[in-house]
Amino acid sequence: MPILIKISNLYILIYKQNRYIKMDFKQNINKIDNELKKLFENVYITEKAEKGNFYVEITANKLFLFEGCKKRVEVKAQINKTELNKTIINWSYSVNPLNENAEKIQKTSYLSGIANDIFDIASNKRMVKEYFSNLESHVDLINEDYTDDNSENVDIFVKISNILTKYVKIDKIAANIQNGKGFYTAFPQKELSMSEKFSIEKELTSLDKVSFVSFPDNKIKITL
Repeated sequence: MPILIKISNLYILIYKQNRYIKMDFKQNINKIDNELKKLFENVYITEKAEKGNFYVEITANKLFLFEGCKKRVEVKAQINKTELNKTIINWSYSVNPLNENAEKIQKTSYLSGIANDIFDIASNKRMVKEYFSNLESHVDLINEDYTDDNSENVDIFVKISNILTKYVKIDKIAANIQNGKGFYTAFPQKELSMSEKFSIEKELTSLDKVSFVSFPDNKIKITL
């Protein structure tokens, strides 16, 4: 009987310890999630398992300005579940989130500082150049009169944007439109070749509302 009591007590003790570990795990995940959401626009935390290894995958992204161009940079980090009940955490991140087989860099952070360390990876470009060169530029629309309520403006802008991005990466598109008349100015990331100019002009002028296309100072001016 004494042996049975000791086993029973031991079982209860283990049960209570596991319950506290689970509480710490959830609390620490929530802490990391809350801190990341102060730094990034989008944060996703997913529990995963691979070959008996249970871990949490963190994906966080935000628009950053690099060399005059806005790009949505993403960091993909991985933390083993056993690390998430500690104050000092071993974790890793992918040097190329676009490649599932990319190398992972090992890191160590305090629980209270891991969100800032993840942000540092994105803001200071601590991933391979190949990743950043393959990111699409974010196109800004600049125009006080442009509103989502004007469906015609939205429709023509989307069509123009789709045509342009077929041929060249665009830093931004500025709009000067009043009552459906005016012009858009697009800013390509590189100098356009004659064949690119010809193809862009041909497609844009095929749109009903586009009357003229010109290329002043390697910009693309689309007149409605």
